[in-house]
Amino acid sequence: DFQAKKADEEAQLEKIMEGLQEATAELRAQLEVAQTNLMVQEKAVASLQTEKESVATTVSLLQSRAEKAVKTRTQQEEKLQKLYADRDALRGTVSDLETHKNAELLKNIQQREKIIQECVQEENKLSVAIREAVTSAELAKATLQSQQSRTGGSVLVHKLMQAAKRGGALQAAGVHGRLGDLGTIPSEYDCAISTACGMLESIVVDTAAGAQQCISFLREFNLGRATFIALD
Repeated sequence: DFQAKKADEEAQLEKIMEGLQEATAELRAQLEVAQTNLMVQEKAVASLQTEKESVATTVSLLQSRAEKAVKTRTQQEEKLQKLYADRDALRGTVSDLETHKNAELLKNIQQREKIIQECVQEENKLSVAIREAVTSAELAKATLQSQQSRTGGSVLVHKLMQAAKRGGALQAAGVHGRLGDLGTIPSEYDCAISTACGMLESIVVDTAAGAQQCISFLREFNLGRATFIALD
């Protein structure tokens, strides 16, 4: 009986063990599924943690950049304010310089205009002096030429008058003499009037035939040329 009871108990124990194994296998399967899900969840958590850290890093970087940008903007605004102040100061300086420069330029222009006026006046004086000198030179030249002409003309007239005397070659030519000598001209004006009035140097004769005789006489003795006025 003991053996039968033992065998029976062993059979029951084996059934229990088989039941436990089946139950354990199901639990192990559930455990494996749970472990697999846990691993997936852990990976997801790790990925989220990585993303969180990346986002945190990005946020920190953006905050740093934002702070730097704010600081840079503040510095730029300060520089801009300084530039505005420097610009206003420079405008004031430029305005002062322009005022001073304009005053200096006006003074220089006035001085130059004064110098130009003085130069113009001096030029006018020089022009007048030059014209007077030229006039005096021309008058002196004309006077000299007239004197030279009259010197030669006096010889010519003297020869003609000698030949016109009784018994001379031009006795019948009717020579009266130089026109300027036939009137009364003050000696101090004789040269000027003779220069202005060339006809006063002409020789007055009675007829054109007498003038032709005088011309032939001048040519014959090579006494020069003369202008004759015939009264006929």
